[in-house]
Amino acid sequence: MRGRAQYGLKERKPMTHDEREKMITTSMAMIVVEFNNNPVPMKMWSKCAQRKHVDISQAINYLMWMVSNFKPWQGQVHRAAIFDARNIKKPCAANKIYQYEKGAWRLEQPITW
Repeated sequence: MRGRAQYGLKERKPMTHDEREKMITTSMAMIVVEFNNNPVPMKMWSKCAQRKHVDISQAINYLMWMVSNFKPWQGQVHRAAIFDARNIKKPCAANKIYQYEKGAWRLEQPITW
């Protein structure tokens, strides 16, 4: 039997600064997550090698899926916010779309698709 169970997980090498900047400039949405056991917020962008997001709705759905269905995160998310990163690449009130608190998503600002 060949596979991850036999050989284990391969370590992923860290991204270079140029690769990280390219990922941030091509992403359409970003999420800031605060976990119950760690008060330091974590930023994550919607762009990754496995997922090809055609528009912002797919990027938002992927980030919402991460919070609700990603196994290591289940029951661990204290709060989260999704931001529109098409024009402004930093999280701020002007581009905040959704807020996650107490197990529910709330629409903060309507978005043009």
